[in-house]
Amino acid sequence: MRRGLKNRNLLGFVVTLASQLASKSTDPRPSRKLKEYAAVLDRSRLVKEDTLCHDSLTEAERKWLRVNRPPEAEHWNLLTDLKAENLPHAAL
Repeated sequence: MRRGLKNRNLLGFVVTLASQLASKSTDPRPSRKLKEYAAVLDRSRLVKEDTLCHDSLTEAERKWLRVNRPPEAEHWNLLTDLKAENLPHAAL
């Protein structure tokens, strides 16, 4: 699989988190634009499960993440427990 295609779900997930963070701003335009980008990416979302960056996850870690990942990560078929709320340093 070409690397660009593989990154599509990763990008979709990150754009979704960015949209959630941007929705806290008084200016609705950034969040709206990010939601549009996420919708475009969603139309070509891959079924293949991937990780955010740790290809060396053990099977036990993978099982735990499948149960405990946030809905956004499940939607984008990613094994991660990262949530927008875990990014308090993100400035708007």
